[in-house]
Amino acid sequence: MSQESSKISSPENAKHCANCFNNSWDQPDDQSKIQQCGKCKFINYCSKECQHEHWAKVHKNHCKYLAEQKVLPQSRHDPANCSGCKEQLEIGPVEMANPDNPVLGCPLAKYCVPFMCQPDFGDGGKTQAPLPFPLGEMTGQFLTKAEHTVCLMMRLQNKMQMIKHPAWTIHPEANEDMYKKLNDLRHSIWEAYIVANPGHVLETAIARKICHPMIILELLDLTNIIDKKLSVVKFSDQ
Repeated sequence: MSQESSKISSPENAKHCANCFNNSWDQPDDQSKIQQCGKCKFINYCSKECQHEHWAKVHKNHCKYLAEQKVLPQSRHDPANCSGCKEQLEIGPVEMANPDNPVLGCPLAKYCVPFMCQPDFGDGGKTQAPLPFPLGEMTGQFLTKAEHTVCLMMRLQNKMQMIKHPAWTIHPEANEDMYKKLNDLRHSIWEAYIVANPGHVLETAIARKICHPMIILELLDLTNIIDKKLSVVKFSDQ
């Protein structure tokens, strides 16, 4: 499956200084000032001062995992130890497709690729890196309510497809687009995790991402497209 790049920079597809982002400072206009971490080649900074500050606050906990020098336990999706995957396998595809079966299944089994992604800036930096934090599906504990909510929405859409719910079958393309946008949104939340530690700063960083007007409008547009088609056939959920 191809991986959609998530953007956390402004303007879109531009490099950003992780420490400036963490402190809600303006990003430098001169992109040439922004240099990558020499070890992980995934995080960028506009100055040595920003690099040192962010290392002490956040990056020292992530760098070795982003650099793939070590693998953080439970940071990668393992179907054999994922509770959602094991439950889905135990129930079987026939029963999973039963609308009366409440099990939602695991979206990572089919769609969401648990890797950090960013655009190719042409500077030799990495465009993909492993997660430097535990994966919620593996631990049963999500780092934020925002990520847990997005994951639940993805699981619900996954279940709708499996049971062939009319809200899915009436416009599969719009549902697939919505799923991709939710997947991108989750990747954006993951990107916030590597610039800020849990707490107010992280919550603010995530809010800046998920409350972006373009994201909200795109999801609302897709919802309205599906809703209008359901209205035409006078669908009423039981």
